[in-house]
Amino acid sequence: MTCSSCAFYNAAASECRRNAPVPVGHRQYAQWPKVRQDDWCGQHRAAQTSQTLKPMGKDSGTQFDPRAVAAE
Repeated sequence: MTCSSCAFYNAAASECRRNAPVPVGHRQYAQWPKVRQDDWCGQHRAAQTSQTLKPMGKDSGTQFDPRAVAAE
C-alpha cells in the first residue's frame, strides 16, 4: 500500500490530497504535501474506478456526506 495506489494521490503533481492544503511559509497561498510514489502512510485508501464508486446521497452521487468523512 503505497501512495501510487491510493485514492488521494495526485500523480500529475506528486501530491497527497487526503487533508487540506497547508500554508507555505509567510506567503499568501497553500499547497498539498509533496509525496513520492513509493511513500506510504496510515491513511491509505485503495483507489477506485468510476464504475465502482457508489452515490452518497439518495438523489445523486454529488452530495457531500459529512458523517462518512467523520467516521474515517
